[in-house]
Amino acid sequence: MRFLFVTKDNGAFNAVNATVRELMARGTAVRVLAEGNSVDRWKQIGINPETEPGDLEAYFELASPEAVVVGASAPINLEAKIARIANERQIPLVIHEDMWGGSRRHHAQAALMITPDAFGEQLAREHPQYSGCPIVKTGFSFLEGVDLGEAVLDRFERHRREGDLRPVVLFAAGARESVQTLEVLLSSLRNSGRPCILVPRFHPKYKGADFETAFWSKIQEFRAANFGRVNEMKDLSTDQVSAFADITVSAAGTSLMHAARHFRIPVNIDLPLVHTVFGEQSVPWMPGFTKNLGIGLSLREPHPEFFRLIEQEREGIIRKQAEYFREPPMTAVQIADAILEYVS
Repeated sequence: MRFLFVTKDNGAFNAVNATVRELMARGTAVRVLAEGNSVDRWKQIGINPETEPGDLEAYFELASPEAVVVGASAPINLEAKIARIANERQIPLVIHEDMWGGSRRHHAQAALMITPDAFGEQLAREHPQYSGCPIVKTGFSFLEGVDLGEAVLDRFERHRREGDLRPVVLFAAGARESVQTLEVLLSSLRNSGRPCILVPRFHPKYKGADFETAFWSKIQEFRAANFGRVNEMKDLSTDQVSAFADITVSAAGTSLMHAARHFRIPVNIDLPLVHTVFGEQSVPWMPGFTKNLGIGLSLREPHPEFFRLIEQEREGIIRKQAEYFREPPMTAVQIADAILEYVS
């Protein structure tokens, strides 16, 4: 069987790359069409994806796939176009989302929807297009692929062993709203009066954007005022940092899921601007992350006792995380088998 996998961002790559390698190991014909950040990620694991296909109709004629698997990146682009053409040509389509609510970015009919868990299934069922679609829940299997070896663990635990008990706070900047959400975090840190180690991350796809200078200016102000130490930890991925940081803060992003999956404290900064930028329907998991699941905290304004709030809520949050993430993750073999079952 000939497969075509289509990805754009890191999340889509993380969700499908193990399945692609499993199918290839079986001798299945697999083509990978990629754009955005996922292009380099594929190359890093030894797979050279096709890029810039030009005329998509002509590309389909050449590739002649018998099944198509697409991610649900944000903002969605090539994945949605390929999904539409697959529908028009009556080629079985699989939508593989890497984040709660990713299905809401799609409108093509699917032979199978793959989602992380029961909450993802609930959101997919609320979409008229997927209310009756077969759904497979992977148990966040793609989070298992993050390299959390001894070297990474040592990087985070070293300051503990040396007697430094300052909490490590990751701020993962996702888009234009990042400057405003960073202000909420930095004000909370200043008000708390407790020094910390701040790890700032700026998404590479926004490098050169007009708000990048303002973002790093805020970080520099924090550094200059001696509210804590700034450590960019450039040799580690954001996923690795979020798995070991005491607190992960963001307006949106899979780093929140990584933090929760590894029993750390995720804090979602939920500002009106976030919904203006992304749209409430495109990212319904942002308020749901805390209100529906209880596995993290949500801030709308600076909190005067930030770390005390974290400590007050920590036990309950970790208990909910243990309940929520107890479903064993599916293996790449199981996911590949499920896909073949529904598209063959």
